[in-house]
Amino acid sequence: MRLSDETKQGIAASLLAGVSQHQTAKTYKVSSGTVHTVARSLGLTDPEHSSMKKANAARVKYSADKRRELSDILFARVQVLASAEPTGQELKDVVMSYAILTDKRRLEDGQATQYVQPSDPHAAISQGRERLKLLQTG
Repeated sequence: MRLSDETKQGIAASLLAGVSQHQTAKTYKVSSGTVHTVARSLGLTDPEHSSMKKANAARVKYSADKRRELSDILFARVQVLASAEPTGQELKDVVMSYAILTDKRRLEDGQATQYVQPSDPHAAISQGRERLKLLQTG
């Protein structure tokens, strides 16, 4: 159904007055999609929609910043624990904490991660000790 110019102008006036797309659609007995199309064709944007998009983008960025901040704190804690020269179960816990933090940081940075089952547990332990030495030296 083609809208009259009068209906389009009424929709535009309604949106400019701050009425929501949903309410405007009810008033003019058209779909919300039609109201959106009219608004877009006239260079209007729905203030509700754009503010929600902005709020969501801010929430996502804030969450990412907070997660990065927390992971920095946890990396510092792992470094303190590693410098205490842990042995046995403590060493395993520190290595696992470091591995998980590294994996999660890579995911946050958009890098691919994967799990590879070590074929030689002794070699894996040696690699863990080497990584701890690197962590201790900064």
